Amino acid sequence: MARSVVCNYQGDRLGIGDALEIRRRSSSSTLPRFSCVQCGKPVRAHKAGTTGQAAHFEHLERNPACSLSAGARRRVFKGLGSREA
Repeated sequence: MARSVVCNYQGDRLGIGDALEIRRRSSSSTLPRFSCVQCGKPVRAHKAGTTGQAAHFEHLERNPACSLSAGARRRVFKGLGSREA
């Protein structure tokens, strides 16, 4: 599964490190509105995990149409190879 390390924020592209810093400085009642660079849907910045998972953005709601969403599925079509669905 593809993991995004960039997002859209206030009209600009933003890396995961900067997004995590913005999230850290924000109050819980005014969380920043990050969006996916591919589909434009809302995403959340996740810090690196304790088991080696890298910091990344994750969709707030599953979006099977976006290859950067955890809900994206890989399908194989006979004669066409594989593609994101």
